[in-house]
Amino acid sequence: RRGVRDAGLLRDLSRVLDRLTDRLDQPDKVFAHRDFHARNLMILDDGSLAALDFQDALLAPPFYDLASLLFDPYVSLDQKLREESSAAYTGVIGQSLAAMDNPLLSYMALERLLKALGTYSFQTLRQRKSHFAPYIAVAERRVLRVANALSSEMSSALVDLLGRVGFAPTKP
Repeated sequence: RRGVRDAGLLRDLSRVLDRLTDRLDQPDKVFAHRDFHARNLMILDDGSLAALDFQDALLAPPFYDLASLLFDPYVSLDQKLREESSAAYTGVIGQSLAAMDNPLLSYMALERLLKALGTYSFQTLRQRKSHFAPYIAVAERRVLRVANALSSEMSSALVDLLGRVGFAPTKP
């Protein structure tokens, strides 16, 4: 999207992203919607929740859909709603994961947000669907916020590389 052609920079970024996917390669997978966000959820007349758009459904790490929901670039959730959603989600999937305190949720959020950035950029630039454009900056800010909040060598390397690619700095 930014026209970066520096092979060394792209190679370094690829290495960090490979480390991110290695960290997320968990042996226990769950069936995941994989596009679980506000625009694919509907509240029905009886008050129940319905999910739409299942074409990406596959086995995935347990936090995939939760990260998609809590870090959704389309909406901003306050902390209380994030915590309540996390508790409800982990209860429904039958796991008692301390999701909000688990670093795997943050790593999953990074993966999910980076995937969203690729999708939004492709839709905006190649498919000429300009309604995705406003969410690119939101997703970039969230990537940097999540990466800055992690305390690992990988996160500082990712923040540095994203800054070199052109992401605007943000406060943790």
